[in-house]
Amino acid sequence: MFNSTILDVAICLIFIFLLFSLLCSVIKELIAAGLNLRGKMLVKGIASLLDGLSAKYKLPLPLPKGGFDTEEFRKVIASVQGMQPILKSFLESDVVTGQSSTGLFGKVRMPSYLSDSDFSAALLHTLFGMQNIGSLSLAEVHSFFESSSLPDDAKAPLVSFLTLIDRGEKTLQENICKWYNAGMDRVTGWYKRQTQWILLMIAFVFTVAFNVDSIELAKRAYHDTPLRASIISSVSRPLPNDSSALEQYKHLHTRIDELDLPIGWIPNPIANFDILTQAFWQKVLEKLPGFLLTTLAISLGAPFWFDILNRVMNIRYSGSKPEKSS
Repeated sequence: MFNSTILDVAICLIFIFLLFSLLCSVIKELIAAGLNLRGKMLVKGIASLLDGLSAKYKLPLPLPKGGFDTEEFRKVIASVQGMQPILKSFLESDVVTGQSSTGLFGKVRMPSYLSDSDFSAALLHTLFGMQNIGSLSLAEVHSFFESSSLPDDAKAPLVSFLTLIDRGEKTLQENICKWYNAGMDRVTGWYKRQTQWILLMIAFVFTVAFNVDSIELAKRAYHDTPLRASIISSVSRPLPNDSSALEQYKHLHTRIDELDLPIGWIPNPIANFDILTQAFWQKVLEKLPGFLLTTLAISLGAPFWFDILNRVMNIRYSGSKPEKSS
């Protein structure tokens, strides 16, 4: 067994970061679900494909009073100013309206996911209606695209797909699927950046609310041997790695209740310490570096700290490398 005070202190900090990362991740997912962030980002991604990145209209769209109704939803879409007709027709399609519903504050709750095959089928139906595209020649489809009022952002790739087909490379539907998936890769990046900022804000709020000062925690864990030993003992018990973030948080919270961690404001800042006084905010400013370190650590996410915790624990229990016999 590899015993090191510094390593044990690191394990204590990682354990606490993991707990709060799980808590903040749960809150972030609740916010994302409540505000339909995935649905909004999906529509933004589709709009970037069919209407360009410079679209100015605002999503989500308001719904008439009385809840979600397909026909009313289509009327709202039709009334949006500045939206390209192809995007309006696409959003009015059964693929989108069939998966939409009423969200918070009477807003449209757009679908959070749309498969590439659904997108391709809906787009071709939007362009050609009930006409069987398979009955048209490449020249006829090419002529249709060239003479259509499609925005350049949508027309250029569709015309290029016909060139690929002419060379014997995949079908139009397969190329549209590939185009859509490339666009969704970009959307995934947008969504991750958006939720990362949300996670940072949540992490800072919880860090200050629970007084999770990384610097103070490290000092306490280093000098308090019984506390350090109790945390190491708790961490040594295996954690489930195949459950949801909420379930993992419940497991960790149960263990935290068994420990006397230096977390929380003592005295209580509301009951015994006026938060409007200069003394309180001076105390907060003194702890700001520790708060910022904790916030940044939490924002790395629970999977990161779960992996690091397993690696560090393996190092601790691996023992020193035996010397080679001569």
